[in-house]
Amino acid sequence: IDITGGIQGTDRLFLTSNATYDKNVGVQTMHVVFTLTGDDRANYITPDGDDTHTMTISKRMITVYGTTVDNRVYDGTDNALGQTHLHEFQADGVTKNFTHIVDADYAKITVEVLSSTFSDRHVGTGKAVTIVYGVEGEEAGNYLIQGNNSVADITPAKLSIPTDVDTIMVSK
Repeated sequence: IDITGGIQGTDRLFLTSNATYDKNVGVQTMHVVFTLTGDDRANYITPDGDDTHTMTISKRMITVYGTTVDNRVYDGTDNALGQTHLHEFQADGVTKNFTHIVDADYAKITVEVLSSTFSDRHVGTGKAVTIVYGVEGEEAGNYLIQGNNSVADITPAKLSIPTDVDTIMVSK
């Protein structure tokens, strides 16, 4: 910290500070303790007590990436959950499928797909799929999730017609 005012002549001082606060989301009180060092430190004192500040810590945004949705056969629903996959990668020996996490929190949270839904239940190609993610674990309350949506196809279902039918009834 650069010290201005009150230093006499060529005195040499260095001021260091140590701040402590709760790292979790919400309104937090930060306490700062100052320490003087240097050859002339005995000639000066730091302000009495802690320097206290109030701050608000906001949730950090997690970006989920690499989510894919498999194509599926028409089943009359818009559900895509069974076809949605979070892909992971290795970094520093830890399996990850998201970014922007404080390094110490990687092992303390998990990201999962809560739901994934096609834009409608009908057959089509390149259909938009909306994916909803969830975060769980010890540090989950400190994060929000921003994920990617995807596209996939719903292909027509093949009808099964019995081949051993002797008579087919046709109605008008």
